[in-house]
Amino acid sequence: MNKLLKKLSGGDLRSDRKGSEIAEEVIKQPDLLVELIEGLESSNKIIRMRTTHTLKVISRTHPQMIEEIKHRLINSVHKDEFPEARWHLAQIFGNIY
Repeated sequence: MNKLLKKLSGGDLRSDRKGSEIAEEVIKQPDLLVELIEGLESSNKIIRMRTTHTLKVISRTHPQMIEEIKHRLINSVHKDEFPEARWHLAQIFGNIY
C-alpha cells in the first residue's frame, strides 16, 4: 500500500480521513494521481470510498485532472458495488461533464 492510501486507511465510513488534505497534495503534485487511483482497486471498501471522495474533491476545482482518468472511473463504477464509492463516482461525473 502506498503512502497516500495509508493516509486514507483506518477508522470508519463516517470520516473522510484526510481526503481533502490529500486532494491538495495531488493538485500540487499531479504525479501523485497515479498513486491515488490505485485505491480504486483496493479490496478495502473504506479505502475505495475515501479514494473516490478525494477524487471528487479534486474534480470540483481541477476537472481536467480527472478527465485524464475517466476511463478508470467508468470501469470502477461498473465493478464497485459499494454504494458510498459509487455515490462519489456519480458526483465526479457531474463535475467533469
